[in-house]
Amino acid sequence: MDLKQKIRDKSALIGVLGLGYVGFPLSCVIADSGFKVSGIDINKENTERINKGVSIIDEKNLPEIAKKVVENGNLVAGTDYSVLNRCDIIIICVQTPLSEGHIPLYEFLKSACESVSSAIGENALVIIESTIAPGTTDNIIKPILDKSKKIYFLAHSPERVLPGNLIHELINNDRIIGGVDVESTELAKEFYSTFVKGHVISTSAKVAEMTKVAENTYRDVNIAYANELALVCEELGINVYEVIKYANMHPRVNILSPGCGVGGHCIPKDPWLLASSSKRDIRLVEEARRLNEFMIKRMFHLMKTAEHRKKIDVGKVAIFGLTYKGDIKDTRQASGIKLKNELIENGIKEICTYDPYIESDSFNHSLENADVLFICTEHKEFNKWDSNKLNEIKNLMRNPIIIDGRNVVDKKLAEEAGFLYMGIGNI
Repeated sequence: MDLKQKIRDKSALIGVLGLGYVGFPLSCVIADSGFKVSGIDINKENTERINKGVSIIDEKNLPEIAKKVVENGNLVAGTDYSVLNRCDIIIICVQTPLSEGHIPLYEFLKSACESVSSAIGENALVIIESTIAPGTTDNIIKPILDKSKKIYFLAHSPERVLPGNLIHELINNDRIIGGVDVESTELAKEFYSTFVKGHVISTSAKVAEMTKVAENTYRDVNIAYANELALVCEELGINVYEVIKYANMHPRVNILSPGCGVGGHCIPKDPWLLASSSKRDIRLVEEARRLNEFMIKRMFHLMKTAEHRKKIDVGKVAIFGLTYKGDIKDTRQASGIKLKNELIENGIKEICTYDPYIESDSFNHSLENADVLFICTEHKEFNKWDSNKLNEIKNLMRNPIIIDGRNVVDKKLAEEAGFLYMGIGNI
């Protein structure tokens, strides 16, 4: 039976390398659609938990699906790469971090490909879901797989999911499929069409790679523009959010929100992947990335301005929000964590943190005798603060100062409660 028919009747055996934020939910979705899936990861503790039907990621609807697919035998996890020899489709979902100099580090990816090359069977389809710089599939991955001396197919289909809504987006988002040849593209498209409800779009591997990094670079540049506007509005003494609101009434304008930095696993990284793929000096992209990183320092600068205005020496500070976006548990590249490090580097010794979604200090303990309250994440809990809550917060603090990095607190209410309020783009 050929691979296309195996895909159609769901008798194809699937192997997924890397059971992290993408690989584990993807394994569960594929298994839930009717395929038999072998998940492989170097973390033995995680694979053992998965085999007990426990979700290793806190994500809406994922625990129920994970329990179901393990109990019905469609998902089995392990650390043994030799199972790949029996797999018809192998999906690689390993991390692709950057060096301190913003150069892509493909050690995990190369190692995974070497393992696949050693174990792959004839006529298997290999799909790369890891985010990679344009040209990586052809120039790095394919030469490693060629060492197998086997006939195989190869495609890239970058993940495009949002933590907090992973399962819905894995199923409903459009998919870009780019193979190294027509047959690879067609097989990968056939496979994703079995569980993806969005459009499944065929292109080349290089276009698929470029599409993913272009999407996130666009967002990073747009946020940097919003942050630039915020800094100008601070200088002019006007509210950047009011400016953006009115500007976005134009039918062809869509300015994103400024804030105290950009977090998550994609946006801070992907612009550097784009830059690494070209010999050109991509100044716009690189300057946007640097400006967004600078916004953490801007939070510190606002604290120093508040310290000067109140004629105090800041002792204790409270940081509210340690996840990279509101109402999730994902802390990767979170602004609150970066701000804590920035404050430590600048001599602030007493720092308490509070986040309702992860382990942290308590609400009251964080605020007791604090001189400054930083807000770094737009959790709904923080958005609900009314005059009574603000007065409660003020009475806990030694000096009522709010530095708002996400436009969460109503400035008028805060000032009426007796706070010195300073926000990014609204001081």
